[in-house]
Amino acid sequence: MRTVSADISRDEQIHVAVNSLAHAELGYNISPSLDKLRKATINWVMQPLGEHTDKYLNKKFWLESSDRLMYEGKAPQLARQKLLGCLPSLNIPMSTSPNTLDHQYRKLEYVLEQLSVSFPPQTIGPTDSIESIMYRAGQTSVVDFIKDLIEN
Repeated sequence: MRTVSADISRDEQIHVAVNSLAHAELGYNISPSLDKLRKATINWVMQPLGEHTDKYLNKKFWLESSDRLMYEGKAPQLARQKLLGCLPSLNIPMSTSPNTLDHQYRKLEYVLEQLSVSFPPQTIGPTDSIESIMYRAGQTSVVDFIKDLIEN
C-alpha cells in the first residue's frame, strides 16, 4: 500500500513538474481560469484540515505545495513524505500478478509499434534544414529509447 501510494505520488509530481516546465519553456502564460480552478479544488479537498503541528495535516502546507507545483514546477517539500502507519490488516506483502506485468509489456510493445509506423527512420538529404534533421532525430531517439527499455 505504501509503495503504491509513493509511486502514485512520485508519478503525479513528475507529471506536474514536466508539464509546468514545458509550459514555461514554450513561453505560455498560466491560464487565470485554470489557476482559479486549481486553487478552488485544492481548497475544497483540504477543507477538513486546519492548522496542525504535523505538516502533512496542515492545510497551509498543501496549499503552498500546490502553488509551488503550479508556478515553479516543483515542490521539494513533498519529496520527503514520511511513512504513515498502516492498519495491521493493510500491512500485508503483496505481489504483482504476472498477468499484470505481461499486459503492461504488451501495451509498451503496442506503443512502440505505433511510434515506429508514425516516425520511421528517414534518409537525410543535402537540402534538409538542420532543424528538420534534429526534429526527425529526436523522433527516432524516442523510438530507440523505448526499444532499449523493452530489450533490457
